[in-house]
Amino acid sequence: MNKLKKIFVLTGFIQAVLLIIGYGLLYTYPNDLLLILLFVYSLFLGFFVIENRSPKLLANNTAIIFLIFLFLYGIYNAVIYTVIQGEMPADIYLASLIYALTIPAFIVTWLIQKPIRYDTAYQEQISIKRVNKAYSSLLLILLTSLIGYKSYFFISIGMFFNPSAMLGGNRFDLFKNISQLDVIFGLLITSIYLYFIFFYKQLSKKTLVYISVLLIYYILLQLSAGNRRDFIPIVLGAYWVYVNIKKIKFNFLGFLGILLMVLFFNYLGTIRAHLFSDHTSKQNDFIMTMTSNEFVYPFFTLSFEVDDYLRSSNYQFKNGETFVTYPVLTFIPRDIYSDKPISLANSFIRKFYGNRTVIGFAYTPVSEAFINFGILGPFFIYLIFGYLISNIQRNRNQILNFIFFAMIIDFSRGEIATFLYQFFFTAFFLLILPQFFYYFFLRIHHDQHHLR
Repeated sequence: MNKLKKIFVLTGFIQAVLLIIGYGLLYTYPNDLLLILLFVYSLFLGFFVIENRSPKLLANNTAIIFLIFLFLYGIYNAVIYTVIQGEMPADIYLASLIYALTIPAFIVTWLIQKPIRYDTAYQEQISIKRVNKAYSSLLLILLTSLIGYKSYFFISIGMFFNPSAMLGGNRFDLFKNISQLDVIFGLLITSIYLYFIFFYKQLSKKTLVYISVLLIYYILLQLSAGNRRDFIPIVLGAYWVYVNIKKIKFNFLGFLGILLMVLFFNYLGTIRAHLFSDHTSKQNDFIMTMTSNEFVYPFFTLSFEVDDYLRSSNYQFKNGETFVTYPVLTFIPRDIYSDKPISLANSFIRKFYGNRTVIGFAYTPVSEAFINFGILGPFFIYLIFGYLISNIQRNRNQILNFIFFAMIIDFSRGEIATFLYQFFFTAFFLLILPQFFYYFFLRIHHDQHHLR
């Protein structure tokens, strides 16, 4: 069986290389339908390679879920334009080709290291590591206070379980007064929940009931205001642990289930859009859901830049600046550093829309890699991402894998600096603070030992 798996892995590697060559030919000789077919084929090739590279393919495999979202963010517009307009414009075609190239890059790097049974590693980890009761009690108090603050904020803007406040209005006007501190508080709520979810087996029944009731309340509070992103990492974290415990395998039905879940959340977005509209749109809900959703708009941050690149004779690439300096500058308040660069998402809006009020655009890592290094930039960046993700998943300490899985959507639709900023606060109570205390007390112990 091991020899057979090695043959499958080698076959997958050869196919990934052939895909890269095929995309090179499609760059020279464009063909919309063939590009879409190879794009879809690359997804299933990824499933094939990861399955034969994994000791046991579970439904919470980080590589699989990451691959699915990378695929969805890249192929949606290619299919929509081909079906509705009959062909892809040049910018959509090239942007789709750039996205397609990232998948074989990810597949190739996944072949370098053999993953471990991370579900077993997780169960071993929580059976050995004991949570500090005082720390858990402090987090319970803090969680209650933060959700209480969120409730007060929703009351102050008239959105406390009041969806009717959005009727015919502008959602951005309702939340225009939200501060960066409010954003951080939301991330810290997620961080506390991820801590309790990861160590749920060590919690008392009373604590589990309390945080569960509080979570239901928090989710309903956010949903009533049309917010989904605030609680999705919590849901994904719970899903990761549940799959580990139940040993649920990934299969084709599971893939269809993920697609149905994605369609459901996109439909929720359609309902929210109806609340803000004047109800004069003649599009039916299905068409609106397919042409205006989570996977349509982030793609434009790449296609618009590609179009600018195709039209310009001196397009200025950033040559890695946003990957190196922006993550550091993000943590510096603008009051301290007034010349701090604005986010890539805001820069994109100013560049292509000027001062007009438009929807916010999620600036994807693929777009960021392109504006830094050009057409092949995303390919090489996703070689690195694939290597890093494979290392995260095979680590005996599964905390990092768990947090990254919970933030997969944030990573897939956000620029790197913003993701690292969110990661810091999301991981604060489960990873950052415990590691700080660990090394702090380790240093004290070390110093005391040498003083004796």
